[in-house]
Amino acid sequence: MAPVTEILTLTLAPDTDQPTLLSSIEETLRAWQQQHEPLLRAQHAFTHEDPLKLRLAHDWADVPASSPLSSLSSPGRGIAEARGPYHVAFDPPQPRVLDTASPGAASRVTEMVHMYFPPARRGAADVGDAVARFVAELRALDGRKIGFSGEAAWGWVAGLLEYKGEDHAVFVLCLGWQSVKAHVEFRDTEDFQRSIPIMRGIGGLKGSEMAHVSLRRVV
Repeated sequence: MAPVTEILTLTLAPDTDQPTLLSSIEETLRAWQQQHEPLLRAQHAFTHEDPLKLRLAHDWADVPASSPLSSLSSPGRGIAEARGPYHVAFDPPQPRVLDTASPGAASRVTEMVHMYFPPARRGAADVGDAVARFVAELRALDGRKIGFSGEAAWGWVAGLLEYKGEDHAVFVLCLGWQSVKAHVEFRDTEDFQRSIPIMRGIGGLKGSEMAHVSLRRVV
């Protein structure tokens, strides 16, 4: 068995009754827990960048045969667009960096970066090696000064995802911060300018997408 995190991002229509939709999703998850293979953890939150983008992250002990997220991936009920669900084998599994709402959590915001590569690059060891070096650079800095919690997780998406009209291999990196403001301000520092070439120099990188989330646990 290999633990995975299942991710789904929903873009809601502007006139969606968000409290009703969230309540429906949470009721679906609780009912699932009583009748099916149990979830280890289910969390969701709107991204800080877009109040209409809802990101859901579910942790499983292994890739599930079926999932409650599958029923949410089709437009309708106020959902304009869905991306996923897809599975990420994070290192470490069930990562603490995603647990931002628990009392005493080290991270209050998670920076989630999706990095896109040609399909042939999927699983390439040098990608993970470069990310590990980048995270080590961050951890060597004064975390309290820059607002970095020290928590991080990364891994490949199972299968391929569409990016700019073509299928790509996808590597996901999660970094923990005290706030969005702390992360944004860090990007203006010399430390960031010195360390970011590690990421930008990864071979085959075709593009990336980043969002901040503060996930709330519902199951």
